[in-house]
Amino acid sequence: MDNQKIDPITLFEKEIEWEPISEILFKASEEMKLGDTIQTDNFILKKFINAADIGNVLMDSGIKKKDDEMFSIEETKGTFPLEKLTAKQLLGIMDKLLSYESSFLNGYNIAQSIFSCLYCYYVDDIKIPALKLFCESVLFHSNIIIDLVRITQVYQETEDFLTYLFDFKLKNDPKIIDDLKEMENQIQQRIEVIHKEKKEPTNEENTISFDCILDGISEEKFLHSLLIRIQFRICWLNIHQELIGETVKKENLDNFKQNIEKAIIILKEIESNCFVPNSNLNNNENNNENNIENNIEIPGFNDDINRRRIAPIQPPTNIHIHTFSESIQYFLKILNENLQIHAILESINFNNINHKNACEIRETSFTAEISHLFYHFLQKKPELVSRARLFKLFFDFPQSNNLSLSKFIEFSMIDYGINPKYFKEETAQKLCSIMETPIKRIQQNYCEDVTRSHQKYKKLFNFWSIFTRQGTIVDSHFFDPKKEINNLKTLDEIQRNIYIVEKHPFSCWMVDISLEICIHYLLIGFQLEIYSISECSMIFWYLNFLTSIKYQTAYAATIVKMKNKEIAKTNKNQVNKSFVPRKKNISKKKMAKNREKELKKQKVLQENANTFYMLFLHLQQEFTRGLTNLFFSFEKDGLVESNRNSKAKYIDEEQIFNERFGRFSSVVNPPKTYQDFVEKTNYPQIESSVLYQNALNSFKECQQICKQIEDRKSKFETKSCLSDEVAIIKRLCFENIIGINLISSIKKKGDKPRITLRFDQHPWLPQFKVSH
Repeated sequence: MDNQKIDPITLFEKEIEWEPISEILFKASEEMKLGDTIQTDNFILKKFINAADIGNVLMDSGIKKKDDEMFSIEETKGTFPLEKLTAKQLLGIMDKLLSYESSFLNGYNIAQSIFSCLYCYYVDDIKIPALKLFCESVLFHSNIIIDLVRITQVYQETEDFLTYLFDFKLKNDPKIIDDLKEMENQIQQRIEVIHKEKKEPTNEENTISFDCILDGISEEKFLHSLLIRIQFRICWLNIHQELIGETVKKENLDNFKQNIEKAIIILKEIESNCFVPNSNLNNNENNNENNIENNIEIPGFNDDINRRRIAPIQPPTNIHIHTFSESIQYFLKILNENLQIHAILESINFNNINHKNACEIRETSFTAEISHLFYHFLQKKPELVSRARLFKLFFDFPQSNNLSLSKFIEFSMIDYGINPKYFKEETAQKLCSIMETPIKRIQQNYCEDVTRSHQKYKKLFNFWSIFTRQGTIVDSHFFDPKKEINNLKTLDEIQRNIYIVEKHPFSCWMVDISLEICIHYLLIGFQLEIYSISECSMIFWYLNFLTSIKYQTAYAATIVKMKNKEIAKTNKNQVNKSFVPRKKNISKKKMAKNREKELKKQKVLQENANTFYMLFLHLQQEFTRGLTNLFFSFEKDGLVESNRNSKAKYIDEEQIFNERFGRFSSVVNPPKTYQDFVEKTNYPQIESSVLYQNALNSFKECQQICKQIEDRKSKFETKSCLSDEVAIIKRLCFENIIGINLISSIKKKGDKPRITLRFDQHPWLPQFKVSH
């Protein structure tokens, strides 16, 4: 079968029924572990990967077919003329290509959208200057978008990002904008000449204007229609060119806004002056007197021309190319979103940004804003898990878009190799509702003191600024960490994340802090009311899962380098150099040696901080695992009593489960009822003595971790709250080990121990007292 040749053209001439297999594959791979590959008697993944590498026809997606010319000018002679077009055909081609461009921006692949226009293949051979420049501007703009998405460094290798392999030649020449402006001046000059003649211009069929045959349309109307389309291309390119320069300037933002406002006006005028067939229009446009007759065909478009290029790895996509009206509305939507982004960017005080901060802004928030402009390009490509999408999803959260934060967490996990199969699609609102209360509490307690000059900035980035006070642009530019470090001490849930913020990328850290808030949601119950023993079992089971995910996240973060690492290093060298006293007895070699020594010291401190954080997470994980086993063993033996008055509103177990865990449960895809929960954990099949032994082993492991932390305490430079937390866990582990041994000795004597829970020493870490 491997040697059998399949002709892609013949393949698509037949009607093929494509069957969805995602559900089957998911079922087949349900028990697979990380690193496993699918392998059966008739399918070996490695073999098929090798087949793809050597260009096997079965696996080839078109890359090896670059040299196979799809068509030639001679073969298609007359189907897309390169030298002579009527005025209506020229304007129709521009309008239709505009629709294909908006379809590309909306998420369809470039092969079946922009490159369905034959003129885009042979743009250099076009003899009509206006059409040539228009096509070049579309290819140039597509290249800008692809480059901006490529900056995120997370994308799938499809024809959209490997266009050169598929022989899709884009343009990367900023001079195209100058050529468009020159064309604009020529058209305006010709219009002025017509107005000076003070007579109706001729519209005879043989009249030529800008290398086009007028064919029944007045020259003035043709020139005006051509002018507004050229002007739109100029504004559309300038909108993005102003924001991708090397430096951040306020003048860029002013030009950015002017071009957006001008483009909106021009688009509305183009909408009332369209030149595409009525079959491509919505019904409400069919009566527009400016539309051309239905019998006018627009040359140069073939929607099926690239199907063989993407076969047979994927079925042909039945895409919906935008109608002209839909494309206009889509462009207007993008421009209006960009106006909102301009208002946000304008609130940043660029005058107070030094060189270092300017670099960081461009590398973090400013780059994110640029990527935000192109979110529309990513929204229908779920496989493109880019930081542009993550930032857009995150920015939506302060506007109460509950779906965004959940997807942000899920995509972040995918981005850093964490399996998100525990997350369900309906997690969105439930997950965010869990986080809403602690987030609002933190915002109210901490954000009120932000200076008025940054109120607009705070409205969008308030959630970000709270958690990134240490080591990011929000902290270094707008806030003084030395003055506000005391305020941070009141937020216990943030303290544990300070170290990872200083070292690791935003999206990975965002997963960490989000899970931290989820954990705190569970722990809040210990401060408000006593949990029943069943609830405690559920809680520590969830905590065990969440701390495990936190551990994976932090571990994945250790291998990720900050984007601005080299920038920070360069700026630090410049700062050190500027403060070195100019004395003759200090040589350049000694200065370099001192700088190198300082950099090594900083590196060691960062590594120690990260090591501590990893050990602390591991300590949390083992401790919650021990509590999980311990509480299930208590419940199995029916031992627990409480000396604290219960404030629980419900007595019924099912009501308790639904009230307390109903929203949170969607995060980890748990059982629907407590009985299902117990069955899923398989604890009923385990004897209580085994559970006690598992808990004992976990607490002993915690003691070993605490000992590692103490042995390296001098290197860690940890915060007092974290050191206190370690001390508390160490003491509780010691007490729990003694308690478990006492329980075992009492049970050996044939007596039944009685367990009394106490929560007076710690808000969420329970202690238990054993008695006869």
